Amino acid sequence: MHWLQVAAHQHFAPAYYNFGILYLGGKGERQDNAEAFRWFEKGAEAGDSSAQTNLGYMYDPGLGCTRNVRPRLNGIGRGAEAANPMAENNLADLYLKSEGVALDDAAPFAWFQKAAAERNTGAGIKLGYMYSDGRGTTKDLQTAYACVKAAQMAGDPRANDLLHALEKVLTPTQLAAARQEDSKLQQPTRRGVGKELRAVIIDW
Repeated sequence: MHWLQVAAHQHFAPAYYNFGILYLGGKGERQDNAEAFRWFEKGAEAGDSSAQTNLGYMYDPGLGCTRNVRPRLNGIGRGAEAANPMAENNLADLYLKSEGVALDDAAPFAWFQKAAAERNTGAGIKLGYMYSDGRGTTKDLQTAYACVKAAQMAGDPRANDLLHALEKVLTPTQLAAARQEDSKLQQPTRRGVGKELRAVIIDW
């Protein structure tokens, strides 16, 4: 805690974010949504993409602040533009649900692709659903399987339902090709977040 306080005093943006997480969860500090919001706001202003993402989600239910959809969208959008995988996933969700943005399947598909490429398993599964339904892209069950299988191999059990459904309709040849494709999806990526205590309020 001492070194986190030192980092915050030195205006280190991830320290602001981490203080927000501590207050949000009541870990090492009292549980205080208003204080968590204050620290996330400081982190967001300092350019921390995870703080921007969390700030956006706190605006939606009004945790520690007045409920407001537009700042939520702005916060998540800033995080997504900074290549934060969780923000990319969450922004795709907003497009998919048409919350504060125009309904457009192409946009969530593109953002889920970006997040899935950074190993966000929730995004990978939702990308699989979009491929299987042909939403925002051409219907492709083989690629859908590859996306969802990669998420399952990364340890996400939410992939199981769609995975089992696809296994029933794909041929043995298609399954073999999809499994080869999913092994490529599991290769390391170029960039990563690399900060401690990374979490957001909603991760699906």
